[in-house]
Amino acid sequence: MNKSSWDWLGIEPTSDIDEIKRAYAEAAKKYHPAEHPEDFKKLRDSYKMAVRYAQGVTRANSYRQTWDEYDDPDEDNLDFSNALKNGEDRREDALDFSKISDNSRLSQRQKRMLAFSRDMMAIVATKPEIYGNRNIIETLFGGWAKSPYKEEITPEFIEHFLDVLGATSSLSKESVKIIDSVLFGDRTSQEYTELRSRFLATQVDIANIKIKRKKADNKQILSFFLGYADADTYSIPFGYVLPEGMFKKHLKTTVYPVKNVLLFTGKKTCYYFIEDLTCKVDKKTDDLTITDSNKKVILKVSSTHQGYQYLLGNLARYGCRILSDEKLNTEDFIYPLKSLRKVFNAYFSELKVLVFSFVASWIIIGVMCTLLAISLSVSDSAVEILVRLLSISGMFICWLPIVMFMVFIVRVVAGTVSLVQLIPVIAEIASDIKSGEAYYVRGSQVFIFSRFIVWCNSSTYSVQNIEKISSYNLYDSGDFNRPAFIKIVTTMGTNKTLYVRHFEPAKAVNHLILQRLERRKNQAFSDALNRKYEKLKKKKFRPLLSPFLLDRNMRDTYQMMALVIPLAVTVNVFFAIDITMGKYVGGYDMFYYKYLCFSSLLILVGMVSLIPIWSFRRYSSERLIDVGIQIKHYPSYYDRVYGIYVTGKYFVSVNYWMLEIIPVSEIESITTRIQDGKKNIVITTSDGKNHVFGKNKSVDPRINAECINTIMAKYKELTSKCA
Repeated sequence: MNKSSWDWLGIEPTSDIDEIKRAYAEAAKKYHPAEHPEDFKKLRDSYKMAVRYAQGVTRANSYRQTWDEYDDPDEDNLDFSNALKNGEDRREDALDFSKISDNSRLSQRQKRMLAFSRDMMAIVATKPEIYGNRNIIETLFGGWAKSPYKEEITPEFIEHFLDVLGATSSLSKESVKIIDSVLFGDRTSQEYTELRSRFLATQVDIANIKIKRKKADNKQILSFFLGYADADTYSIPFGYVLPEGMFKKHLKTTVYPVKNVLLFTGKKTCYYFIEDLTCKVDKKTDDLTITDSNKKVILKVSSTHQGYQYLLGNLARYGCRILSDEKLNTEDFIYPLKSLRKVFNAYFSELKVLVFSFVASWIIIGVMCTLLAISLSVSDSAVEILVRLLSISGMFICWLPIVMFMVFIVRVVAGTVSLVQLIPVIAEIASDIKSGEAYYVRGSQVFIFSRFIVWCNSSTYSVQNIEKISSYNLYDSGDFNRPAFIKIVTTMGTNKTLYVRHFEPAKAVNHLILQRLERRKNQAFSDALNRKYEKLKKKKFRPLLSPFLLDRNMRDTYQMMALVIPLAVTVNVFFAIDITMGKYVGGYDMFYYKYLCFSSLLILVGMVSLIPIWSFRRYSSERLIDVGIQIKHYPSYYDRVYGIYVTGKYFVSVNYWMLEIIPVSEIESITTRIQDGKKNIVITTSDGKNHVFGKNKSVDPRINAECINTIMAKYKELTSKCA
């Protein structure tokens, strides 16, 4: 037979909530959650149903008193038993505490505390022998005994919180004492006394269960809190390192942004609700200063720290109050650059540390010398020994700032040398800042201007002209501790690596470079430039081909081959003059034979170089200039491994020093094939010839496949744009 809610409580139906609470506290002793979990759940649901019934009766009486003219003679005969039975027959979901509890009068912070405690106590229930320990419960609820959480522990909050605790079947005695102290402390009013009786009635038997408990170490405490996260959580280490910022509470700590909670681990583990924090962004340096609800600084984060972007994004996502002079963009961290000072922030930081280490080293050396001087002038042997011991210890201590000074002086010198690259472009980038054409990545020392990209790695600056980028690729390491980066290949064939902290900002930088590159290439020709190209096209006599090769890489390749011929001619002319003048008459020494071999080799190389030179000179001036215009002024792609250019109108190869130009209009088909385990590109032209590219045997098969796939993709992309 099903028991009604009143049968479970052991009382008659009543609207007296205090009587219902006393009955529930008494009945809870009979049904231990660990031994009778189903019975305890039914008892708890019965208690909630009874309270709901009592509140309904109270509201009905209040409603009846308001309407004096309403008088139902049968009102006293109302039978609530059917209503209770119907309520008991509802689905179990209808008895869920989260749905029937009236928490509309709770503050947002109280709701946040309840939701967090409910999730964390559910984790405690999974491993009570580990997570039910004092150190974990103290970390979880100990901070609630302080402001502003202390003021939130009202009787109504405790009512809801006790239901959260009812789902946990095992807590140690020490854990119960900690929760008792946090909830009730020195509160002695009647309302708190009754709530405390209910709490102890449901927890005293639980605490007396003899369960062999394991002591939770720091790793298990961290595991407990990380169980609150829905996905992988990255650790952000902070140490006593001046360029990265300082955690004032502990010299060394690790921060974990776990959903809406900021978790600190170190000598002591503690957490803060992100909605209760305030973050201030420094206008000049972009450094973060995070304060708690009591306006106490809990963390300072330098804009150069590796976790800057991840931490700032998490703070903004979960409602931290962020004080900033501009609207925060935590999607890609791209901001307009308004001051040239930000470009040199990393360099200035190194200078500050250099000055600090220099001053500290000289102060310690001065103190040490003073102690030595005092030790020599003191006659008392005991004092002399003490002073000498202090001076000797000072000698060991002074090495730290001296070494620090030496390290940073090397870094500053390297940074100063790298800044020389900025001197020729400083006026142009200052103009871009003034005109609003400059951007930077907050949290990464990357700056994008109209014609240049400037970035800083470890105080060393790099400058890249956007017009001289032949290709670039974005790489994501997939690891928080290894930043995303963009690999740039210049028209000279050199590689540069642009490091950005995380993938989303790196992707935004990649897109911004593409925009700037296409804008530079798509800009209209000036009249003077147009006239220059047209004049070059009309030249029939061209003893020097370099002016017709607009692309720097193609021009350098041709010049290196062409230089061999005058070099060979010059060496052999001098050799012939020596023979004519009779230098070797009467015998030939070893130098003669070396000279003869060298000049013969140069003649042979010069003759061989005529073949690639012919591959360049067989094309008309108009064709060479048109190819150069396509590469220099329109979207194009260059593969450094195989020396292949892809433009909207041409497929160009400069491999093995041989130039081959195939107009897209003459291509009948372009396919790939596998030969000797490697991919090749096969182009069939309208005259029926097949041209094979990608036959370099020294290339690794993985790199070969990657390059060929990229070339094919770029060909489809660029030719479709052209079409």
